[in-house]
Amino acid sequence: MSRNGEGFEFLGEVNSPLPDGVKVPGDIAGALVALADGARVRNRDDARRVLMVSEVYRLRREQLGCGVDPCAVVSGFVDDFDVLEAELGAALQVGRAAAGREVALALDLRERVPDVLALMSTGVLSLPLARVVVARGQAIADPALVAEFSRRVAAQLQARLSRHGATLTPRQVEALADKLIAVIDLDARREKPKTRRDFLDVSPAAGDKAVVTVRLAREKGAQLAGLIDEVATTVCCDDGRDRQQREVDAFCAIIDGYATLGCRCGAAACEWGERRPRVENLPDRVHVDLLLVLNETAYTGPDADKSDSASQEGEACPDLFGEDRGSAAAGPIPPGAGSTGAVPAPFVARDPAAPAIAGAAGIWLPGLVVAGGHVGAGLGGPVGAGDLRSMLARCEVHVRTAGTRRADGTIVAAAGSGYVPTAVQQQVVRIRHGVCAFPGCQVPAERCQLDHVVEYDHADPASGGATDVWNMVPLCGFHHRIKTHTGWLSDLLPDGTVEWRHPDGMVYLAGLEQGTDLFPALDALAWETRRHGTTAGEAGAPDEQKPVDGAPSRIQARNRQREALRERNRRLRHEDDEALGLQRDEPPPF
Repeated sequence: MSRNGEGFEFLGEVNSPLPDGVKVPGDIAGALVALADGARVRNRDDARRVLMVSEVYRLRREQLGCGVDPCAVVSGFVDDFDVLEAELGAALQVGRAAAGREVALALDLRERVPDVLALMSTGVLSLPLARVVVARGQAIADPALVAEFSRRVAAQLQARLSRHGATLTPRQVEALADKLIAVIDLDARREKPKTRRDFLDVSPAAGDKAVVTVRLAREKGAQLAGLIDEVATTVCCDDGRDRQQREVDAFCAIIDGYATLGCRCGAAACEWGERRPRVENLPDRVHVDLLLVLNETAYTGPDADKSDSASQEGEACPDLFGEDRGSAAAGPIPPGAGSTGAVPAPFVARDPAAPAIAGAAGIWLPGLVVAGGHVGAGLGGPVGAGDLRSMLARCEVHVRTAGTRRADGTIVAAAGSGYVPTAVQQQVVRIRHGVCAFPGCQVPAERCQLDHVVEYDHADPASGGATDVWNMVPLCGFHHRIKTHTGWLSDLLPDGTVEWRHPDGMVYLAGLEQGTDLFPALDALAWETRRHGTTAGEAGAPDEQKPVDGAPSRIQARNRQREALRERNRRLRHEDDEALGLQRDEPPPF
């Protein structure tokens, strides 16, 4: 609802029934009381989670102290805390950094302010307020003073929150903690808690927009604000844009190298009519490839209306995947061009204004887009057909197909002949998963490495896992090392879901949401291996130990053992499915 001058405006009626078995109070007062009771239950659950995290940490330390290696680490590429972050991240469904923060918070609450944790366990104190206490108490170094701070802050919080209906805000808890620290340890009060480091993030927004978030020095922020303000005022009063829009346009003008906006009043005599560069010779614009992946039947191009009319007049539509696809790529393609069946064929459109930046990738669906560079990675996300066409109209478009069409309509794409997948294979894998395929991880697939689920055998490729889109998943560098150098075991199920098994037996599923749902033709691609000698990527592939007297190397033996475990797990899944009467596209002998 929203508030207007006459009261509340309700967005609509609630007519849907409650789920089966769910009962709620029939009056407002009862519902509010139930919400408050639920908050206390959530507080107790949060306290239990904190205790469980600290217990996992304690038990892992005990195992290491007894000389037990709980995760079968085979190299020095991961340490014990890496292993802990991976297993907690999978259990809590969060990424590596969030898992590390969970451990740090759990240890601080349990070891530094146990009285605050005990108050959480009663349901009185919430986790956000406990975080504030932990953060403010970081300035105290003396263990005795830390214990005194824990007792006194918990007592004061309990005295305030035990009153019926009492509430505290994070700012009030911060003030309470600071007052106690000022009395307990004056030196600590002067120390500032650690602040987050500077960062820049570019993330997708609705439609064809993006959100830029930056943390930087205050004086630099003031300098940027002043520069935007200066450029935003370079219009006359008849420009037509409001202040907020002019500030956004000013920011874009600064990116393009201009010192003025260019007034939109339309008057020939306006002194601000033309945009003026900040320097006399404006440098060439920085070009970045924007890769758009879409179905053949979805592409209309910038001049869709003209193409539609031409098609209606009986002109032939060029076949994107046929022999004349080179000439067809020069201009807009009419909708449905080259379509031979119900399943649309995939192709790629990109902006060729400059060579692709190394490591840059971008994916847009119809929609989906992936933008280039380290900062821009992660800009991808669904876009509607209208926004997609608008983007195509603003870009120089070059069509690049995923493969060639056979007489029967099958699209054939190039597959890698060695360790390194082809560009099309890489895009298909990244589109399918979108993010790192480890449970809870949210690193965009563009920033990930591609991992062979069944390990590739560099000494004898025929006996190892294939370089195939159904044997590769994106993994961030951290989780790639976890998979390679610890006892975690992954397997790619027939529906594209990734099964992960913890060394202690827990099972997690990742990749449940797949980008290829919008591109059914990607799963229908036929792959053709084309050998052109050893590529630079294959030459730089990891070295494999050579077998001695025909015996497998240590890595080969480990990989064969892992594949044997996968076969066992597949049989177990098949037996479980049979017991439940389920049908899985994984027939024996698996």
